[in-house]
Amino acid sequence: MAESADSIDIDAKVQLYGVLYKKPFGHKSQRWQKRFFIVKEGFLMYYSDSEGKLFDRTGKHHFNIHPKGVIPLGGCSVEQCDDGAQKFAIKIGHPLFKGQVVLGAESTEESDRWAKALRESGKVTWKNAQLGEKVIMELEQKSKQIAEEKQDYIDKLNHAASKLESELEKKEELEKMAAELSEEKENVMNAAKDLREEKDTTELELQQTLSAMKQIENQRSHLESTFQSLQSNLK
Repeated sequence: MAESADSIDIDAKVQLYGVLYKKPFGHKSQRWQKRFFIVKEGFLMYYSDSEGKLFDRTGKHHFNIHPKGVIPLGGCSVEQCDDGAQKFAIKIGHPLFKGQVVLGAESTEESDRWAKALRESGKVTWKNAQLGEKVIMELEQKSKQIAEEKQDYIDKLNHAASKLESELEKKEELEKMAAELSEEKENVMNAAKDLREEKDTTELELQQTLSAMKQIENQRSHLESTFQSLQSNLK
């Protein structure tokens, strides 16, 4: 069944549901009526028996939000007893009620189950509900604060990670520059070595050239001396 303006999904919040007998409330009729009941968040709601069949048939626990009656359970007394026609009766009373709400179960086990659920729901008083809302608000505020602190911590981590990444990039750049400088230094040293070797070769060649020129000069001087000696002999 699809949700509509007259139906809601209450599966997560229903404490108990099922069919019970209800004694008329507020008048003297003794005729017990079969009703479909739901215990939900401190209230006992009841519908016609057909609503229970529809509730079970949908399988999604959708039901009409306009019950035949709603009984607030906060501060109520719950008593299990024998009410004559109903051996497994449950009486619900409150100082503000004009009489008692009397329900009838099919067995002791069913009566016990419903009485327990009704007593537990009766603890949900207006004061407790307000206190619960206050606790929920405090928890929501605390959750919001934790979420903000978590986000702040994440932002700081992201900032630190970004800074570290930047520093790593700088480090990588410096390492790259150091590698380039080291390579350039090696190139310069190799060039200097080549220049030294070239210088040594040039000096050796120069010495050899000077030695050859000296020998040539000595030979020229010897030839001049020989030539002069020959001229003297001819005279």
